[in-house]
Amino acid sequence: IGGVFCYFSWKNMRPRPAMHDLPPGKSIWTIGFSQLATTICEIRRDYPDVFIYLCGLVFWSSATEALFTVVIPYLTIQLRMGGMFTYFLLEVLFSFMIGAGLYPILAKRVGLSAALKIILVLFATLDAVFPLVCNSPDDAGLAWIFGALIGIVMGLMFPAQRTMFYNIIPAGREAEMTGVYMFCLYVFGFLPTYIFYQVNEATNNLQYGFSALVIMYIIGLSILVFGGFDYERAKKKMESTLGNRYYVGADGEVNKGGADAGAGAGAGA
Repeated sequence: IGGVFCYFSWKNMRPRPAMHDLPPGKSIWTIGFSQLATTICEIRRDYPDVFIYLCGLVFWSSATEALFTVVIPYLTIQLRMGGMFTYFLLEVLFSFMIGAGLYPILAKRVGLSAALKIILVLFATLDAVFPLVCNSPDDAGLAWIFGALIGIVMGLMFPAQRTMFYNIIPAGREAEMTGVYMFCLYVFGFLPTYIFYQVNEATNNLQYGFSALVIMYIIGLSILVFGGFDYERAKKKMESTLGNRYYVGADGEVNKGGADAGAGAGAGA
């Protein structure tokens, strides 16, 4: 099914001109690695707020991505839920959709920056409270409540971090910046799992292993709050680059420019 939808999505993509030419002597297979390093250095120099945001993202996203890896052994070993953990994961995924639907409401009420910080605090709190409250097979019933809560907060997290990022990156370089974003999402993905299993080996207590997730959220949130990140400043700098953004109309015509060009393309679409 996924392959079918992927085919139709690819088939209906409109043409877009290349933003850069391949430098002489470079290969399409290796240019990405050097370009990644160049882009990160450029972000640090010219877009410090984006750089600070990515530094925080490296930590909190690693905790989010490692959540299932940590929760599954905890459910099967600590809570002895056996094969029921699959239904727990289904509950999380279903609740994810609820959280994603609630995010626009939260963002509209408190703003993008405050919404992301609130979600990070909620996630860190859940990861800290869950192993304290659910620590034996007798507490398996409570785990279902936490499954729903974790799914809702996870559903809030994914659109929150993406929306924030795409509101502060320079226009016209979305594909390149998305590559950096994806790199930061997964570059430390191994670390929470590694800490979880090392703590378990040292203490023989899976509860303490959840501290790896909590620590990652705390570090990421601290970078965002105390690292000098200013969302409004970053957004204004992004708006100054809107003239570099390409807009493709329904007829396939490519336009480059600011808000007027975007409105024209939108009207054509």
